[in-house]
Amino acid sequence: MTRTTIRPRAPSVAALLVALIAPAWLAALGGCAVGPNYKPVTPQQLFPEHFPAPGAAPDAATLPGDWWRSFEDPGLDMLVAAALRNSPDVSAAEAHVRASRAALAQAGSAGLPQLDAQARAGRDQFSRNGESFANIPFSNPKSTFHDERVEFDASWEVDLFGHTARTVEAASARMQGMQAQRADIELRVSAETARNVLDFRYLSLRIAAADAAVSANEQVVQLVRLQRDVGLASDTEVQQAELGLSGARAALPTLRSAARASIAALLPLTTLTEQQIAASLGSAQHMPALPPARAFAASSTVLERRPDVRSAERALAAATADVGEATADRYPRFTLLADGGWDSIHPGELLQQASRFWNIGPQLYLPLFNGGRVEAGIQSAQAGRDAAQASYRKAVLTALADVESAMLRCQADDGRLVESAAALELQRRQVDLERMRVDVGESPRIDLLADQLRQIAAEDQQLAIRQSLSENLVLVYKALGGGTPAAE
Repeated sequence: MTRTTIRPRAPSVAALLVALIAPAWLAALGGCAVGPNYKPVTPQQLFPEHFPAPGAAPDAATLPGDWWRSFEDPGLDMLVAAALRNSPDVSAAEAHVRASRAALAQAGSAGLPQLDAQARAGRDQFSRNGESFANIPFSNPKSTFHDERVEFDASWEVDLFGHTARTVEAASARMQGMQAQRADIELRVSAETARNVLDFRYLSLRIAAADAAVSANEQVVQLVRLQRDVGLASDTEVQQAELGLSGARAALPTLRSAARASIAALLPLTTLTEQQIAASLGSAQHMPALPPARAFAASSTVLERRPDVRSAERALAAATADVGEATADRYPRFTLLADGGWDSIHPGELLQQASRFWNIGPQLYLPLFNGGRVEAGIQSAQAGRDAAQASYRKAVLTALADVESAMLRCQADDGRLVESAAALELQRRQVDLERMRVDVGESPRIDLLADQLRQIAAEDQQLAIRQSLSENLVLVYKALGGGTPAAE
């Protein structure tokens, strides 16, 4: 009769992994994430009294992402593109986004089975006087061994109470918050670049007007001096003409210094040289277009799109998930462990059947007494959530105030611009009329120069108002989120 001997075989590494992963569906059915579940709150839900009724004003949600193109300035377009491409602040923000993505991947890996391998080969010498030989019943036991070992370790924590899920939730919210912060930095960089370019454009035009005022005042001084020489003007009138010339000349250094400061501010924003910036700007005597100063509706949708508001909301979501992660520390943690491999003290016999070893089994961690550490962690997380909630409320209120103040300034400048345009048109007509009188000999040339100086002053005033309005329009676009698309 033939006898069949059944020998137990060690499971392969694949079998160990199957044994580890098999109970996953049970965890999916029975597991639950403890702690509060985050429910997004919109700005309008926070402060419904601050939002206008639908249709009260144009919705700013239609603003394009490249809002700076509305000024129709090719040089501005090129410099904003350079700033978004080269700005160190944007590069640092992009690096923070990559780091947050890596942190999310790292957090997610904790919920997957882990497999490690290690191998060693060495010569071991045990102490004969140590505890390893304390109960050896014979003398002179062998204490020197050649040991070879190859081992695989596998583990998987069954996320029964959502510790890992809350960690991943918090990491995901923080990554989205970093993306919003990057968008906020891009908006700030583009707005600051646009403001400085527009300032330079209008300051260059005002410098040209100031040069014309100096030239006209020089002609006035010459004519008054000639009149004094023939007895038609007094020394006092000459002094008044010279004072006008001094005042016109004194305005030039301030304007030129401000124009140079605008160029200097573009250097760290774009990382370009002054020559490259000048080449991008082209002709300094360029008048940018002036978009209409409309009163946009600061709807809840618009503020949710604003990068700093999105960042604050994502910080609140992450802080809420932190509370769940801390709460999960109250509950048991269940881990499946397995390891196996080959171990031999006989050279050349490592891969034999007798060299195999393995073990598999669950491990339970149950917090019993920790001196209040877990409860303190929960309280700390709850306080962090409350702080994030307050910061979110502040971000919404700040956004509302930014939109309101920027629009009020735009409306004021728009009204001033209309009045200055009417005054300038009247002054131009006066100059044309005075020129006709001079041509026919009815008026002296000095009267024409006086009217031209008043026209130059009106033109400078209009340029100053256009400059202020352009700056405030940039602030409006920035306050409304700049048409920035939603975070990735």
